[in-house]
Amino acid sequence: MLFDKDSELDLVLAVIGTMVVLIWALGPVVEGVGPPWGMVLAIAAGWPTLANLLRYKRAPAGCAVVPTGLLLFLGARLANLAPELQAGALILPNLPFYLWVSAIKPFAERRAAVNALGEISASQDPTVWASYLEHSALAVRFAAAEALSRRPLAEVEGFLAAPLESEDPGVRGAAAQAIRALALREPVAVADWLTGQATSKGDSKAGESGLPAAGLLAELDPERAEVLLEGSSTGLRLAIAEGLLYRSKESEGDDFGRAAELLVEVLGTSTVDGQRGDAYYLAARFSEESPVLSAALLAALREHEERPTVEELALLGELGQDGKDALRAAIYAGEEDYDFASAATEAVEAITTRVDSLGSAAAEVKRVLTAARDAIRARHPEGENRLADQLVERLELLLDPTEVA
Repeated sequence: MLFDKDSELDLVLAVIGTMVVLIWALGPVVEGVGPPWGMVLAIAAGWPTLANLLRYKRAPAGCAVVPTGLLLFLGARLANLAPELQAGALILPNLPFYLWVSAIKPFAERRAAVNALGEISASQDPTVWASYLEHSALAVRFAAAEALSRRPLAEVEGFLAAPLESEDPGVRGAAAQAIRALALREPVAVADWLTGQATSKGDSKAGESGLPAAGLLAELDPERAEVLLEGSSTGLRLAIAEGLLYRSKESEGDDFGRAAELLVEVLGTSTVDGQRGDAYYLAARFSEESPVLSAALLAALREHEERPTVEELALLGELGQDGKDALRAAIYAGEEDYDFASAATEAVEAITTRVDSLGSAAAEVKRVLTAARDAIRARHPEGENRLADQLVERLELLLDPTEVA
C-alpha cells in the first residue's frame, strides 16, 4: 500500500501530483499524434491511471500499476520512442487493470453469485447452504441464511455457531439473520441455544468469544440476557447493550434505558480503550436517531459520580443541556493530563454553544474555569508549553462574559 486507508490527504496529494505528471507527459503525445487521435490516446492513457489511483481502498493493487506505468513511460521517453509508444507504455499496465476491476471482475462476480443462488435454491443440503454464508455477495449470504432458517434449529445450529463468531461482519450478519428468523418459530429453543453459546464460549479477556451470541440474545430476549450480566466483563456488557439498542430501535425505545446504563458503565469502567471507543460510537450514533436514548444516556452520565473518562466527557459535551452539565465537565479542565483537560474543556465549549444560558450555574462555571486556567498557567508559564498555551486560550474564550452567562 502506498497510502494510509485512514487518511485522505495523502491520496489528494498523489492525485494532484499524478495529474501534473500526466499533463506534462501526455502533452507532447497529443501534439505529436495530432487531433483527434492524440487526444483519444491521451484519454486512454490518463483516465485509467487516475481511476486506478482513486480506487486504492477497494483495489490496492491499483497503487502498484500507476507508478509502474509512469516508470515505463519515463523509460520510453528517455529512449526517445515515438509518442504513440510513449503513451502505450503508460497504458500497458493501467488499462488492463482498469478493465479487470471495472468490467471483467464485476461480471465474473455477478455470474458466480447467480450460480450460487441457483445452487442454494436447488439444494436441500444444509451443508451446501452453510458454505455460502461466507460468500462475498450479500444476496448470496442472505439467501443461504434464509434457507437455513427454514429448517429446525436442531438441524442447523451446528452450521451457525462458527459463522456467528466470524471476524467478518458480513458473515456474522448472515448468521444472525438466520437466527432471528428461527426465533420467530422457536423462540425458547433459540434463546436456550444462544445462552449456551454465550456461556460455553466464556467471557474471554480478549472480549470476543461468545459476545455475538450474547448481543443477539439481548436483542431477542432481554430478560435472558440480563442473567448473563452478573459478574460479567465490560466486553459482554457492551455486546448486550448493542443488542438492546437494536431491539429498542425496532420497538420504539423500550430497552433504551438499560442500554444507556450499560454503555455508561463501559465508558466509565473499561480498561480497554477500544471498548470505550466502541461504546462511545454506539451511544453517539443511536442518540442522534433517538431523543429517548439521548435522555437516558444523559441521566446515566449525571448519576455517575466517579471521575469520568475522556469518552464520558465527550458524550457529556454532546448531550449536556444546562449549566450543571457544563459544571460537571468544567471541574476537570485544569487537570495535568492534557487529553483529559482538553476533553473537559471541549465538553464545556459544546454545551455553552448549544444552550442559551447556563442559568444559576454560570457563576460557578466561571469560577471553576478561572481556577483551571490559573492552575495550568502556574504549571506552565506562557511560552513554555504550546499545548498548555492553546488550552489557556480556549479557557479564556470561555471566560468571556458573552460565552459564560
